[in-house]
Amino acid sequence: MRKLLTILYIVAATIPGLRAGAAVHVVPDSLSAGADKLTDRLLDAAQKLSDADYEGARTDLRSLVLADSTMDAAWYYLGVSSYYLGDAAAAEEGLSRAAAIDTSNNWYLESLAQFYSSASRASEAGELYLKLMERDPRRYTNPYTLTMIAERCFSLDDSQGAQSYYEQALLFDENYIPALLGLADVLRFKGDNAGCLDVVTRFATFPEVSPESKCRYVSTLISSMDRRVLEELSAQVLTLTQTLVDTHPDDLVAYRTDLSVKLYYGMLPEAIDRCCDMIVFFPDDKDNAVECYSVIGDALFQLDDPRGAYSAYENALKLNPRCLPVLNNYAYYLATQGKKLRKALRMSRITIEDDPDNATYLDTCGWILHLLGRDAQAKPLFKHAMLYGAKSSPVVLLHYSIVLEALGETDLAKYYRGLAESR
Repeated sequence: MRKLLTILYIVAATIPGLRAGAAVHVVPDSLSAGADKLTDRLLDAAQKLSDADYEGARTDLRSLVLADSTMDAAWYYLGVSSYYLGDAAAAEEGLSRAAAIDTSNNWYLESLAQFYSSASRASEAGELYLKLMERDPRRYTNPYTLTMIAERCFSLDDSQGAQSYYEQALLFDENYIPALLGLADVLRFKGDNAGCLDVVTRFATFPEVSPESKCRYVSTLISSMDRRVLEELSAQVLTLTQTLVDTHPDDLVAYRTDLSVKLYYGMLPEAIDRCCDMIVFFPDDKDNAVECYSVIGDALFQLDDPRGAYSAYENALKLNPRCLPVLNNYAYYLATQGKKLRKALRMSRITIEDDPDNATYLDTCGWILHLLGRDAQAKPLFKHAMLYGAKSSPVVLLHYSIVLEALGETDLAKYYRGLAESR
């Protein structure tokens, strides 16, 4: 009997996804009553399971439960072997039957709860953990179980209960990430966006979480908030992204996340400063430098510093002479000022050579041709742009109407001008 206990314990301690370290499995009454043959067969099946012969173990265990459907241990290990074999339905049946036969066995219940958790069935897992916590609060009241119960509450639309359990979990461990992010979700759901951002800012300070994961989470959160909320909570949002940079000063993703927020809020001088930081701190990343010079150029032009903008664009093109966004913006801004139109045309033609169906690039090239008095050459570019989304742009529609007017196509020009005004 001691050998049986040892083997069953070893097997239990090696199940992936199921928590090891529980009390040694209690041999069911049917075995301790002297059913030696069934005991030996269960021993053999347990040994196969321990030896990773999952198919062989499952075959033996199926035979055992057919011989005696009240053998909770056989059902339990049948569930375990099925889990290893990727048969979720059979795993659930085995673990459930074991827990139903021996209702006092917390190990069975906990294993079933862990199975539900691994299958992302938070409501069922939380319900079982709630039972376990009621039975043995000293053992089962911990951040993990409290978080699972909180997830159950949330799935049942009990946001207040979910918040309470998440907060209890954080009392045990204030840095327990699943509870922290769960609390953030609940607060967001309840409309407490300020509280949500406070919680996520705490999360942003954890150095053990990869900056990529944190930035992805933060970007998704910010993009899910409506404009009004973002405007009201701009200070908190900026504090959050600055925290990412402060926590990960050597990570480019953190800087880019902060930069995107500064651009969203129209903080152009601050965005320029951030781009300068990124160029200096990451000198070996050529693509990053090109992107930063591009942003600097766009920002400086909006700040009425075209000379500085053109200098930034030139720096970008030294690193990547065929950077299409830079070529397009540089060319378009020259066109808006009526300066160096032939240079602008050369740059713009590169963009439509490399991306011939881009409506924005076609518009830029067509408009420069119009400014050079080449409306007949401009018309087919605008006509092509209409096939690739330009009809949704009032600027492109207006440009096209002007070109058509210059060519004497008055009626068609009126039509496109009307479309532009209706957008």
